[in-house]
Amino acid sequence: MNNYGVEAVERALQLLEAFDDTQEAFELRELAARTGFSKPVIMRLAASLERYGYLRRDAQGRYLLGPNLWRLGARYRRNFSIEDVIRPILEEMVARTQETAAFYVRAGDRRICLYRQNSQRRARHHVEIGDQLPLNAGAAGHLILAYAGAEGPLYDEIRARGYHFSHGERDPDVSGIAAPVFRDRGEFVGALITSGLRTRIEPAVEELLPVTIKAARKASGLLGHAPAKETESI
Repeated sequence: MNNYGVEAVERALQLLEAFDDTQEAFELRELAARTGFSKPVIMRLAASLERYGYLRRDAQGRYLLGPNLWRLGARYRRNFSIEDVIRPILEEMVARTQETAAFYVRAGDRRICLYRQNSQRRARHHVEIGDQLPLNAGAAGHLILAYAGAEGPLYDEIRARGYHFSHGERDPDVSGIAAPVFRDRGEFVGALITSGLRTRIEPAVEELLPVTIKAARKASGLLGHAPAKETESI
């Protein structure tokens, strides 16, 4: 055990983090290439993770994520008390904007889509619950970093104005407008975002921005946050 944690546990978590959206099953050699761990180390870690249901193996011997991860994820979402507040607000946002609305929270060095309401338009930005995206790209990512205390002119500006938008930063065809949600005495909870095709979002920023900000303020109010003053008039 080092000064910051248990190395074996951290390695096991690194192994789980190797599973992303690119593929579902990995051979031992692929996991070794992704993690930098030796094959014997991976086999020992995987044996423990399999025993507790966090990994499983298919008929070809490839490794897949196990069912206990789904159980923990479902439990986390059930216990996250803001669901009853956020979901109706996302529905209201989509009804008003006809664009996709989502709520992101920080998950380590990534952000995860905790709740979403997809637009009904055929051409849209499609988001799934559980999607993990980078923090250093996109409106929601930068906003989360800003309210996590990131330093620099960009993050100072985000905190000063109380929202952030980006056009084509993470995906060249997608724009997003994000605003912060707080609870109680100002604890930052996550980022509420309106996203869609750049060709629709960019010309409509002046209409979509107040919808997103007001939705975030409504969510914050329902979670018990009463700011001393508005960050910016709309």
